[in-house]
Amino acid sequence: MSRLRPALLACLALACFVAAGSRHAILIEARHRHALVATRSADDAQLPPSVALITVALGGFRGLVADILWLRVSHLQEKGATLEIVQLADFITKLQPRFADVWVFHAWNMAYNVSFTFPNGPDRWRWIKNGIELLRNDGIRLNPDSAALYLELAWFFQHKVGGGAGTASDRFHMYYKQQLAEEFSEWIGDSPTLQLQRLGDPDVANRLRREYGMDPETMRILTRFYGTLDWRLPYAHAIYWAYQGHQRAEARDQIKSNRMLFQSVYATMKKGRLVEDADLDLFATAPSLDVIPRLGIMHEQALQAFGPGRAVDQYKRFLAEAALLLCEAGRQTQAEGLHRRYLQLLADDEAPPPFERFVYDRYFLQRTGESPEAVESGIVRVWSRHYYWKAVGDAGYARGTQSLARMLHRVARASKSTDSIGADLQTTGHTLALKDMPPALRERLR
Repeated sequence: MSRLRPALLACLALACFVAAGSRHAILIEARHRHALVATRSADDAQLPPSVALITVALGGFRGLVADILWLRVSHLQEKGATLEIVQLADFITKLQPRFADVWVFHAWNMAYNVSFTFPNGPDRWRWIKNGIELLRNDGIRLNPDSAALYLELAWFFQHKVGGGAGTASDRFHMYYKQQLAEEFSEWIGDSPTLQLQRLGDPDVANRLRREYGMDPETMRILTRFYGTLDWRLPYAHAIYWAYQGHQRAEARDQIKSNRMLFQSVYATMKKGRLVEDADLDLFATAPSLDVIPRLGIMHEQALQAFGPGRAVDQYKRFLAEAALLLCEAGRQTQAEGLHRRYLQLLADDEAPPPFERFVYDRYFLQRTGESPEAVESGIVRVWSRHYYWKAVGDAGYARGTQSLARMLHRVARASKSTDSIGADLQTTGHTLALKDMPPALRERLR
């Protein structure tokens, strides 16, 4: 019996090897089906040497090593050891180059957690750029069909660089926008019109593909489709990457990709125009009103797709916000057109507000019981913007903000929300504008 035992064990081992071998083809097919193996293409002939070396050296143990490192990362996250996390995450991306969540975590950690540990804009921007470039140059190149990577990159541009609302917004976002604008201005053009022309230039097109992974023809299509896009600002980049993610999103991710694309276009409406003058030490963003018609179409489509309810409420908020922005720009006729569409969306039990009340309610966010001090402060802010645009030399906005300030004052007086004299609020607005302006710009109002 003792002599038979080794033979039985050998037979059993051989049977196990044969059984394992019979499953090999099935496992390979499953790995390909779930994109867990490196694929080759004309643009990506092979993985980077460091990734290829680790892949060959560790073989099937890569997953085990990656799991151990993930546990270590979780432990370091609790301790706040962000720089060590960056080093480990870099190694994990080499172990699991086809796992999208690894790239998202690594890039997000650099752009948000690590950058936030630095007290100044330049150091923060360096880490934010590292996060952007990791997703754009490495993660997306190795995972070209992963919608999650495109949408995460769109979020970086829209929120981190663009300065999204909320506690997560970075106080240095204007510095980031200025760095991005300087990077693109020289070679892509300092106006949307010039940019659209240069997108057809072979040298510009090649640089976009080589350094930024962006397709110039897609950029031209998006500019014509949504309206004027300024590629010096992060909002145009957010639209581009959100669109790319939307094109690749599976059914379960369509709502998320639609939302990201809509948010990016909406941010463009609010801040997608660059107001810049080096001689006046001026760098600011302003609304890009050319995208309003396309946003209206997007809301109409959502209304048809989802019917009454939340889609109607969101559409009404958009119409009120867009009408206010148009009034500030001196485009009251267009604003009145949006007001008419707003009235059509009202329920039977909702009282239709006159145009001026409609704009007033949006400006003060439809709050009731507004104190006279708050109303007067709001009107003063509009007068302050009037003098700002007057100093900048934008006649349309100077005229529009003047008209808006007087409109708000009329409604406030009629509703007994204030008894102030308009000239006093105008004078206070002038004083506030002088206080907040750069010196070179201030001289234009003296």
